[in-house]
Amino acid sequence: MLHYPLTTLWILTMMSPSKTYKTGLVRCDGHLPENEQVPIPAYGTAYSSCFDLSASIKGRDLKSFIGNRYQVETDEQGRAVALTIFEGGLVLIPTGFIFDMPKDFGIDVLPRSGLALKHGLVLRNCTGVIDNDFPKETLIMLENRGNTGAHTINHGDRIAQARLVPVYVAEFSLQEEWTPRDSSRSDGFGHTG
Repeated sequence: MLHYPLTTLWILTMMSPSKTYKTGLVRCDGHLPENEQVPIPAYGTAYSSCFDLSASIKGRDLKSFIGNRYQVETDEQGRAVALTIFEGGLVLIPTGFIFDMPKDFGIDVLPRSGLALKHGLVLRNCTGVIDNDFPKETLIMLENRGNTGAHTINHGDRIAQARLVPVYVAEFSLQEEWTPRDSSRSDGFGHTG
């Protein structure tokens, strides 16, 4: 288990014309000088749906990276400074933050379209979900599915995007039979055209 000096920060993580939701952040890279810490997640524009998450690589113990087909560049003390993911490689990359979300919200983590298009870097699980009660640092499960060769991720590079989402809890009950909807659907998996 990794231990980091923790610093609590507060930022606005969801913006709409009528609502803003405060979400707490606990910084996991507080051991670094302030000018070397990863940037606080931020929205790229006033109307962006998602905020960016960055790679928190600098000074990390090599054991914090789990995966295959990657190489960590280190400084003279053996601490990570960059990470290269080879074709077919998979690695969990720390973001430097634990999220403390408002009640009844979660966070969806999504791939960055530019990284996917240009370098084939996508999330292995397609969409990551951070539950409201998840108590640890957020890690990004990044996979190189591209055919453009290896790609190097530097400390502070934006590697994913995320959005704050409301959580609706279903209450399930067993029924004797399914009540068909008023629909022309006859089947699934391509049966609508």
